[in-house]
Amino acid sequence: MEKELSLLKEQRDNLNNEAKKWLEEKRKIQQQILQQKNKAKDYKNQRDELNFKVKELKNQIKSLKEKLPEKIKNRNELKKEIFRLKKSTVNSKKTTEEKLEALEWKIQTSSTSPNEEKILVGKVKALEEELKIHKKIELQTQKLEKEEKEINNLKEKIKNLQDQVLTFAEESRKKHEKMVEALRKIDDLRKKADFYEQKFLEVKSKADEIHKKFVETL
Repeated sequence: MEKELSLLKEQRDNLNNEAKKWLEEKRKIQQQILQQKNKAKDYKNQRDELNFKVKELKNQIKSLKEKLPEKIKNRNELKKEIFRLKKSTVNSKKTTEEKLEALEWKIQTSSTSPNEEKILVGKVKALEEELKIHKKIELQTQKLEKEEKEINNLKEKIKNLQDQVLTFAEESRKKHEKMVEALRKIDDLRKKADFYEQKFLEVKSKADEIHKKFVETL
């Protein structure tokens, strides 16, 4: 009987030791699952933060794009206005100034008849009007240059923001892939944990049966 008891005890203890090993393996896997869960959570938070940045940048792009049509409309109207004004001039600004200076000098220094002076004064007034148009052209040209600069600045800002969107979107995609990979590992680890749990239960059941026989044999 002692030999039988000793054998049963040895078998029970061996099985219990094996059960502990399976349980320890399961605990290791559970620890790995926890690590992967934390990784997945971190990747998700990073991805969501990047997606939020993308959303904010897209809102900024939308806001900037909404300003463009009005700017382009103003630019085109200025171009038409400058073209119309240029068509109404005969001489360049420099030539107009030179002719006007020459006429004013002639009126001041020459002895002319009332009729000739009237003609000269009429020419002076015409040149003065043309000079006003040239000054208006200069003013409108300055406005046009300002609009062109603002349009280019807007387009450059939009381009820079779009580049940032692409960068953040790519980073977000990578974080999402890492999150999915972590979740896949969790699924694989859970299968292992279930396997170790099953092995533990099987061995523990055998150990319990032998222990029962051991007790009955006493």
